[in-house]
Order: sequence, then structure tokens, then C-alpha cells
Amino acid sequence: KNTSTIKYYAGVTPGGTNASGSKSDSKVTALTSFKLPDATGFYTSGYKAVGWSLTKGGPVDFNFGDDITSYATESQKTAVYLYAVWGESSYNVKYVHNAKGVISGSMENTIVNMSEEFTLPECGYTSTYQNFEYWSLNADGSGTKYYPGDKLSHLTNTTDATISIYGIWSNKYFSLLLHGSDDSANENILGYRIECDSMDGDKCQAGAKVKVYVDTKPGYTKVQLNYMEDGYPKNVTPGQEFVMQFKDMDIKVYVSSPLISVYFEMNKVSSGDSITGSQNIGYFFTKDQYTVP
Repeated sequence: KNTSTIKYYAGVTPGGTNASGSKSDSKVTALTSFKLPDATGFYTSGYKAVGWSLTKGGPVDFNFGDDITSYATESQKTAVYLYAVWGESSYNVKYVHNAKGVISGSMENTIVNMSEEFTLPECGYTSTYQNFEYWSLNADGSGTKYYPGDKLSHLTNTTDATISIYGIWSNKYFSLLLHGSDDSANENILGYRIECDSMDGDKCQAGAKVKVYVDTKPGYTKVQLNYMEDGYPKNVTPGQEFVMQFKDMDIKVYVSSPLISVYFEMNKVSSGDSITGSQNIGYFFTKDQYTVP
């Protein structure tokens, strides 16, 4: 069987710099299968090996993994000299949505050459809960803020590394839908006052702390607000803090007149008199007329 030796050389970069390192020879025998290895053992700064050439500084004649048994053993060759071909190193940029809610959309990685800059794209993701604000190299949004159209470069010196860039979002604003629990409640509610950590018009930002105050007609001092949270009803009182949900919140307001104590001063009223809370007769406050027994 005809046998040939393959000798490997580090080659030269496109910039004319000789690469370094060493690699053991390979033996190839006719009628067997031999596939070319990669250029592990050779190295040079800022470049990566992309194939083999028959000439120093030449183009790629053979790719890594090519079977060159026939070429190496034909015409009684005793040796084949291969030189590493170098291309510029690159790294991958991965765009992580980093958002809450139902996420739609996708984004392809960007392959960036070490010596080049790249332009940040528009965010290709959308969220039901949040609005995209900017890109960051940190998932918590700390550090420099980057916006679509900004140019970045030199994010790493590691060949084929993957660098993550994170979307930073702000919560959307939702409405508080306040209404009486029934027609009677609506008749006796004069208005509402909302305190929210972050508002846009009459809407409150999801995740913000909220307090609701209710103005009622005189006598309706018992007020309760009811809403659903994670599928369960929850009650709060006016001025009690709760957290704005990631959706419009339907809040029912229950109002009622509390039970009261009544007493009368002698000689001020007689049996059968009809009185109201506006009269100064002892301790008496109620919304309706009251007939003295």
C-alpha cells in the first residue's frame, strides 16, 4: 500500500503575521479513509483557523474533516504540506428578551468580527405586560444604557464566545375600574381619589403601590373595596395599600350605614315625632327619618 505523510504548518495571517504553535504529522495509507483534523496546536491573536491550504498564505484548499486519502496517496506522493488558513476571529451576540408576561417574537444572533463594530437592532420581542425601553449588558439594567441604532464593538476577546445583551422593560399602565357593588351603592358614592406611585393620566403602572379613597354621602361610613387576585376575592378598606396588577382591575365598592346607638333627652321629643339626623336631639345620626316610639 502507498503511504504518505501529511505535514502541518502554522501559516500566516491575512495581515502578514506568522502564526505560532506546532502539530504532529499524520500518516495516510492508500485504500483507507483519512479525514483532515482542525488546526488545534496553532494560534495567533485575533484570528481563527478556517481550513488548510497547499501554499503558505493561500486560499482554503481543504476544509477540516475533508477525506484526502486519494489526493495524499496518488502519484506516489511521499508527503503533503498543508498550511493553516486564518480568518478573523468572531463572537456571537445573543439578544435576551428578559421580559415578564406573555412574550412573542424572536431575534437571531449577530456574528461580529473582533475588529468590527455592529449596530444594535430594534427589539423583536413584545410583552403583554411591559414596554421595551433599552438594551443592557446586565440583566438588571445596571451600567450603560444602549438603544437601537447604537454601535458597539470589542465586547470580548474570546473567539466564538457568546455575549448576551438584555432587553430592559418598564411595566405598562392599567386602569382601576371603580364602581359601586349595586345601584344603591352607586347612589351613595360621591367620588373616588386614587394615590399611585406611578401614574400616566388616570392609569396606574403595574406593580406600583396603590391606595383608593372613597367619598360617600353622610352616614355611609362603612366602605369596603373588593377585587380578584390570583383567582381569589380580596378585600381592602379605603386608604389601605395594595399592588396594581398587570391588567385592568375591576374593583367593586360596597357601602353601608353602620348600626348606631340612639338616645333622647327628656322633654325634647314626644312619642310619634318624626326626626332626622340633622336635628340636634341627643346622640342621633342616621340617613333616614326616625319615628320616636
